[in-house]
Amino acid sequence: MYLYLKDFKKYNISCNWCTIYVGIEEKYFEKTILTEYAIELIENGEDSELVNTLAWGLEGEDLTQIMVKIKTIYVKFLEKGTDSWRYEYRKLRYVYLRKLAGEYTDKVELLEAVASFYDNFGYPEDMSGFINYMPQDSPTDSTELLNRFNHFLESEKENLHL
Repeated sequence: MYLYLKDFKKYNISCNWCTIYVGIEEKYFEKTILTEYAIELIENGEDSELVNTLAWGLEGEDLTQIMVKIKTIYVKFLEKGTDSWRYEYRKLRYVYLRKLAGEYTDKVELLEAVASFYDNFGYPEDMSGFINYMPQDSPTDSTELLNRFNHFLESEKENLHL
Protein backbone atom coordinates (compact mmCIF):
# COMPACT_ATOMS: atom_id res chain seq x y z
CA MET A 1 0.00 0.00 0.00
CA TYR A 2 1.25 3.46 -0.91
CA LEU A 3 0.26 6.92 0.24
CA TYR A 4 -1.29 9.63 -1.94
CA LEU A 5 -1.87 13.35 -1.48
CA LYS A 6 -5.53 12.66 -0.71
CA ASP A 7 -4.42 10.70 2.38
CA PHE A 8 -2.71 13.79 3.77
CA LYS A 9 -5.71 15.95 2.96
CA LYS A 10 -8.05 13.48 4.63
CA TYR A 11 -6.18 13.90 7.92
CA ASN A 12 -5.48 17.61 7.37
CA ILE A 13 -1.71 17.13 7.35
CA SER A 14 0.61 19.29 5.32
CA CYS A 15 2.59 17.77 2.50
CA ASN A 16 5.52 19.64 0.94
CA TRP A 17 8.66 18.89 -1.03
CA CYS A 18 10.35 17.53 2.11
CA THR A 19 7.46 15.13 2.69
CA ILE A 20 7.51 14.05 -0.95
CA TYR A 21 11.28 13.59 -0.99
CA VAL A 22 11.42 11.53 2.21
CA GLY A 23 8.32 9.59 1.19
CA ILE A 24 9.89 8.49 -2.08
CA GLU A 25 13.21 7.67 -0.48
CA GLU A 26 11.53 5.65 2.28
CA LYS A 27 9.10 3.89 -0.12
CA TYR A 28 5.87 5.45 1.18
CA PHE A 29 5.12 6.89 -2.27
CA GLU A 30 5.30 5.60 -5.80
CA LYS A 31 7.05 7.95 -8.23
CA THR A 32 3.66 8.98 -9.62
CA ILE A 33 3.28 11.17 -6.53
CA LEU A 34 5.65 13.61 -8.24
CA THR A 35 3.19 14.21 -11.07
CA GLU A 36 0.28 14.42 -8.64
CA TYR A 37 2.12 16.97 -6.49
CA ALA A 38 3.35 18.97 -9.49
CA ILE A 39 -0.21 19.31 -10.83
CA GLU A 40 -1.36 20.52 -7.43
CA LEU A 41 1.45 23.10 -7.32
CA ILE A 42 0.57 24.37 -10.80
CA GLU A 43 -3.08 24.67 -9.78
CA ASN A 44 -1.86 26.79 -6.84
CA GLY A 45 0.13 29.06 -9.14
CA GLU A 46 3.67 27.66 -8.98
CA ASP A 47 5.52 27.91 -12.24
CA SER A 48 8.95 26.34 -12.51
CA GLU A 49 10.66 24.25 -15.13
CA LEU A 50 10.93 21.17 -12.92
CA VAL A 51 7.31 21.36 -11.74
CA ASN A 52 6.09 21.77 -15.32
CA THR A 53 8.18 18.79 -16.43
CA LEU A 54 6.91 16.61 -13.58
CA ALA A 55 3.30 17.54 -14.32
CA TRP A 56 3.57 15.88 -17.72
CA GLY A 57 4.40 12.52 -16.13
CA LEU A 58 7.46 10.41 -15.61
CA GLU A 59 7.38 7.89 -18.43
CA GLY A 60 10.95 6.86 -19.08
CA GLU A 61 12.35 9.48 -16.71
CA ASP A 62 15.21 8.49 -14.43
CA LEU A 63 13.90 8.81 -10.87
CA THR A 64 17.43 9.17 -9.48
CA GLN A 65 18.08 12.23 -11.65
CA ILE A 66 14.72 13.73 -10.73
CA MET A 67 15.42 13.22 -7.03
CA VAL A 68 18.79 14.95 -7.42
CA LYS A 69 17.03 17.92 -9.02
CA ILE A 70 14.43 18.06 -6.24
CA LYS A 71 17.20 17.87 -3.64
CA THR A 72 19.17 20.64 -5.34
CA ILE A 73 16.23 22.98 -5.86
CA TYR A 74 13.79 22.35 -3.00
CA VAL A 75 15.32 20.41 -0.12
CA LYS A 76 19.02 21.27 0.00
CA PHE A 77 19.18 21.06 3.78
CA LEU A 78 17.34 17.74 4.11
CA GLU A 79 19.66 14.88 5.05
CA LYS A 80 18.90 11.39 6.29
CA GLY A 81 19.35 11.15 10.05
CA THR A 82 18.53 14.80 10.76
CA ASP A 83 15.61 16.05 12.86
CA SER A 84 13.93 17.34 9.69
CA TRP A 85 14.15 13.93 8.06
CA ARG A 86 12.88 12.16 11.19
CA TYR A 87 9.95 14.57 11.44
CA GLU A 88 8.89 13.92 7.84
CA TYR A 89 9.37 10.19 8.32
CA ARG A 90 7.17 10.16 11.43
CA LYS A 91 4.54 12.23 9.63
CA LEU A 92 4.51 9.71 6.77
CA ARG A 93 4.32 6.83 9.21
CA TYR A 94 1.44 8.48 11.05
CA VAL A 95 -0.58 8.96 7.86
CA TYR A 96 0.17 5.39 6.74
CA LEU A 97 -0.95 3.93 10.07
CA ARG A 98 -4.08 6.11 10.14
CA LYS A 99 -4.86 4.89 6.63
CA LEU A 100 -4.47 1.29 7.79
CA ALA A 101 -6.73 1.94 10.77
CA GLY A 102 -9.40 3.26 8.42
CA GLU A 103 -9.21 0.31 6.05
CA TYR A 104 -9.67 -2.54 8.52
CA THR A 105 -12.75 -3.14 10.62
CA ASP A 106 -11.55 -6.45 12.04
CA LYS A 107 -9.09 -5.77 14.89
CA VAL A 108 -7.04 -8.93 14.29
CA GLU A 109 -6.62 -8.06 10.60
CA LEU A 110 -5.66 -4.49 11.53
CA LEU A 111 -3.05 -5.72 14.01
CA GLU A 112 -1.65 -8.07 11.36
CA ALA A 113 -1.44 -5.16 8.88
CA VAL A 114 0.30 -3.01 11.51
CA ALA A 115 2.75 -5.87 12.20
CA SER A 116 3.41 -6.13 8.47
CA PHE A 117 4.14 -2.39 8.37
CA TYR A 118 6.46 -2.85 11.36
CA ASP A 119 8.32 -5.60 9.50
CA ASN A 120 8.59 -3.68 6.24
CA PHE A 121 9.65 -0.33 7.69
CA GLY A 122 12.61 -1.22 9.86
CA TYR A 123 11.07 -2.44 13.12
CA PRO A 124 10.54 0.96 14.81
CA GLU A 125 11.21 0.48 18.53
CA ASP A 126 8.42 2.81 19.59
CA MET A 127 5.88 0.48 17.97
CA SER A 128 6.89 -2.81 19.59
CA GLY A 129 4.34 -2.43 22.42
CA PHE A 130 1.43 -3.16 20.10
CA ILE A 131 2.92 -5.62 17.64
CA ASN A 132 1.06 -8.91 17.97
CA TYR A 133 4.08 -11.22 17.77
CA MET A 134 6.39 -9.21 20.03
CA PRO A 135 6.85 -10.32 23.65
CA GLN A 136 4.97 -7.97 26.00
CA ASP A 137 5.51 -7.06 29.66
CA SER A 138 2.17 -8.54 30.62
CA PRO A 139 -0.28 -10.86 28.91
CA THR A 140 -2.17 -8.96 26.23
CA ASP A 141 -5.04 -9.71 23.95
CA SER A 142 -5.93 -8.07 20.66
CA THR A 143 -8.15 -5.50 22.39
CA GLU A 144 -5.26 -4.32 24.57
CA LEU A 145 -2.86 -4.21 21.60
CA LEU A 146 -5.41 -2.19 19.63
CA ASN A 147 -5.79 0.22 22.58
CA ARG A 148 -2.02 0.66 22.64
CA PHE A 149 -2.00 1.26 18.89
CA ASN A 150 -4.72 3.92 19.16
CA HIS A 151 -2.89 5.56 22.06
CA PHE A 152 0.28 5.58 19.94
CA LEU A 153 -1.54 7.33 17.09
CA GLU A 154 -2.93 9.99 19.44
CA SER A 155 0.48 10.49 21.03
CA GLU A 156 2.15 10.80 17.61
CA LYS A 157 -0.45 13.34 16.52
CA GLU A 158 0.34 15.46 19.59
CA ASN A 159 4.12 15.04 19.34
CA LEU A 160 4.11 16.01 15.66
CA HIS A 161 1.82 19.00 16.33
CA LEU A 162 -0.64 17.82 13.72
